[in-house]
Amino acid sequence: MKIISKEQEIPIVFVQGKDILLLRKYQLKLPRLLNIQKINDTDKEKFYSFIEPDIISYLETQEDIVDYKQIIYLSKQSRGELIYHLLEQKEKIAKLLINQSIKTNQLLQECEILSNQVYDLFDIESLRYGKRFLSFPNITDYNTFSFVRPNYCYVIGYSLDPNRLLLTRVDGMSLTENEQIDEKFIQVGVSLAIQEKRSREELDFDFVVLKPFLQDHKYLVIDFVPKEVIMTKALTKELCKNILKQDDFQD
Repeated sequence: MKIISKEQEIPIVFVQGKDILLLRKYQLKLPRLLNIQKINDTDKEKFYSFIEPDIISYLETQEDIVDYKQIIYLSKQSRGELIYHLLEQKEKIAKLLINQSIKTNQLLQECEILSNQVYDLFDIESLRYGKRFLSFPNITDYNTFSFVRPNYCYVIGYSLDPNRLLLTRVDGMSLTENEQIDEKFIQVGVSLAIQEKRSREELDFDFVVLKPFLQDHKYLVIDFVPKEVIMTKALTKELCKNILKQDDFQD
């Protein structure tokens, strides 16, 4: 997957290690930094960040790599139709490969690229329902939702993770352990985000809200966890302590 975004108004692109390796395998001309980026077997799903204009421009044009932000905001029906279409294409190519005595490089390449795309689309579906976890970069996405209060120095918005909100300072300054953040502000912001997600059928499961935690002295992270996931795992004392009173977030 690739994620094309901005960080403090500076264009930035994130791309998973497995996609860089795929590009190296089939593309003749890659930007130099993509060629020399070291990727271990354990880092194939890690997101690597680049701010170099030539890499951003290059990856923007690579349609073979799934664009996360284009997919995550599609309707459930549209995502399902896209997965069905890709599976149909992959099946046709697989039949051609079976019937041909000589496997052409082009068909093998198309089959591998389609397999990678289907894998990513199923990954996104699992992410939405909390059944899959990836270490997304903490980038706030205000395009679909943000909550601010007049003359208040904080803002709440979606992160790239479909089940995570981020609270930051409006002025972009770091957060400290001693921030005086009104709990009611968080409750209202989370409740409005939940309403917005349900209006887009993006939060069609029961969930719990976890206690916010500070990360990188820049974000206050607020996670939703599907109840289904909670119930299938042993509830540790630490997790129980982190589940907030759900009546505060009813929509």
